Amino acid sequence: MKLHVKTFGCQMNEYDSARMSETMRLAGWELTEDPGQADLVLFNSCSIRALAEEKLFSALGETQHLKARRPEVLVGVTGCTAQLAGDRLLARAPGVDLLVGPDRYGDLPALVEQARKGRVRAVDRADPDAYSFVPALPESGTVGPSAFVTIMKGCDNHCAYCVVPAARGPEVSRPAADVVAEAARFVAAGAREVFLIGQNVNSYQGLPGGFPALLRALGDVPGLARIRFTTSHPKDFGPDLVAAMAEVPSVCEWLHLPVQAGATRTLRAMRRRYTREAYLEKIDLVRARLPHVAITTDVIVGFPGETEADFEETLSLLALVRYDALYSFRFSPRPGTLAASLPDDVPLAEKQRRLAAVQALQAGITRAKLSAMVGRTHEVLVEGGSRRGGGQVSGRTRSMVMINFVAPLDAPGPGALVPVEVTAAGTHTLEGRLAGAPKTERLA
Repeated sequence: MKLHVKTFGCQMNEYDSARMSETMRLAGWELTEDPGQADLVLFNSCSIRALAEEKLFSALGETQHLKARRPEVLVGVTGCTAQLAGDRLLARAPGVDLLVGPDRYGDLPALVEQARKGRVRAVDRADPDAYSFVPALPESGTVGPSAFVTIMKGCDNHCAYCVVPAARGPEVSRPAADVVAEAARFVAAGAREVFLIGQNVNSYQGLPGGFPALLRALGDVPGLARIRFTTSHPKDFGPDLVAAMAEVPSVCEWLHLPVQAGATRTLRAMRRRYTREAYLEKIDLVRARLPHVAITTDVIVGFPGETEADFEETLSLLALVRYDALYSFRFSPRPGTLAASLPDDVPLAEKQRRLAAVQALQAGITRAKLSAMVGRTHEVLVEGGSRRGGGQVSGRTRSMVMINFVAPLDAPGPGALVPVEVTAAGTHTLEGRLAGAPKTERLA
């Protein structure tokens, strides 16, 4: 029996898709990249924005032709849309045989067998006090240089625009021993870097000392060269985490700290629980200990009630902080959120104008940041062949910038840490050349 999995959305979904694939493989299923050859097609869905849902429905529409040829094929939807929009989903895609919410992934093989007899809808919540994380069991040779590791699930923040608390439930922290053991398994299978993921990693409570203590514990994993994490909620970001970032050598000089808006009035309406001034103090805090840290963020434009003056505060914050990169979005109301009940009073054309202004401002800052890296040598974790071809390989600096460079045929492959001199800067990436013999120690 063959399984095809298509993933929409965030890193959490990528991690979950990998765990579902492993669970099914251990139950005797074979993975396939060709949905036309699959006996089960799973779509791991995302509801964070309307566009992600529309992509799901488009993909589901394509399965109608597959089921017309092979009626025995099962089609399943997992993830946030399965959890939140089951009735609406089944009305638009009646050919779906299986709905599985995030709390039921460990039961997937049994649920698939049930679906052979009739449609299954498994979106019930697990008891937070008895929640069990599906562990990663990677096979040697199947893991790339970097691996995601989930440290918690759910969110207790209830930001006005966000569906995550409804989709993923309350926060549950994974035991630290399980996180460290999983990171060690990934290293044994070939990874050099782990990317810790959770909706708000700063609220992790899986051991005394919280998330900073977890970073220190992971810093002792043999062979683990790099640690990254996302997402950090600014309200929980403090000196203990900054100290761990500065003192644990394997923690990279990169921080994703979503601001969402630059005006305190808008932040209050979003229920973000910090002010503009408090956010800027946290930026100063991390840069005082890590002056070369790369900081990225998220910005939403056109939130209900956002005035032109509020938006100008967002632009001024971007100019003041000078992020290395950002992810920017137009506000779109999501069913079940507080913001969905507010008047969507910023016209679409105005949202588009504001989005373009944010992106244009950031593009100039990013170009300047990348240009400043030319002539310097950075430690790069080789990921593989560059998409550009031409004999180039690619990898990322500790500050999360992708760099393409030509390497000799006998150069170390994926997973190697090599010094690369930056020779040119593009819009989002760098060009470079090997600066000498490969090294494994941290470069200044």
